[in-house]
Amino acid sequence: MIETVLALLCVSSWFLTWKFSRSWILTSIIFLISIPICTYIVDEHRKQQLQNAMRSEQQQSICGNYLGFSTVERGSKNNKWQQTVFHFQTADGEKYHFPESDLLKLSGEHQQFLEQPPQAFCLTFAQDYSDNNGFYLLTSIHFNKK
Repeated sequence: MIETVLALLCVSSWFLTWKFSRSWILTSIIFLISIPICTYIVDEHRKQQLQNAMRSEQQQSICGNYLGFSTVERGSKNNKWQQTVFHFQTADGEKYHFPESDLLKLSGEHQQFLEQPPQAFCLTFAQDYSDNNGFYLLTSIHFNKK
């Protein structure tokens, strides 16, 4: 939600600058200044949301098998991007899906496990924090070596 509002504010500032100044130079300057500021604010909001999730008292831990990952398209008609979604299943058959996030930028050994399902895992997520698409925020993950 905040990302959408911020994007609208940025676009509005560019439009209003152009409308009232009719100067490409001034509009370009405002554009170049506001892009990093808007990006920084969105990044800080996401970091704060993840930190809040990690401190949440409503965290749930589950164990099971990692099933693999898929990609989904996000964004608007003109600004599409792909998000990786990781799929997990508990022993009782319940399925969970978590998006790639700041916490889940996996590399090295973890990436090897992600690329070779099924793998046993245990993870924790905050039930009271989710992203704009309804995915819970993953707060920790551990893959069991076989």
